Amino acid sequence: MHGATNPRSASRCLSDLGPGSCTPKSRGTFIRRRPDVIDLEREATGGTWGLLPWFAKTPEIKFNTVNARCETVATAASYKAPWARGQRCIVPMDAFFEPNWETDKHIRWKFRVRGDERRW
Repeated sequence: MHGATNPRSASRCLSDLGPGSCTPKSRGTFIRRRPDVIDLEREATGGTWGLLPWFAKTPEIKFNTVNARCETVATAASYKAPWARGQRCIVPMDAFFEPNWETDKHIRWKFRVRGDERRW
């Protein structure tokens, strides 16, 4: 998450898929540990979904930094410093999308909470 702003200005994920549906690089509200306190106090803040690497020269995400791999998160240039500092956040959303390549075409699959309140 980068580009933190007032959470009221980005109270829901804002993507082309509708309110509450988050996609990488979309604006939304995130829950993170407050950077200005020592304990584990959390805050809601607005921002853009994605990791802005420390070596980026502009605030534009040029590489896919959404899915870190457990095998390389501690060693990859983009992730190792934030991982070591414990920088994590929660991305509240109603749904998320993953690509399905079964037909050799990129088709978005939507994952959401079931209507009967059972989870996923």
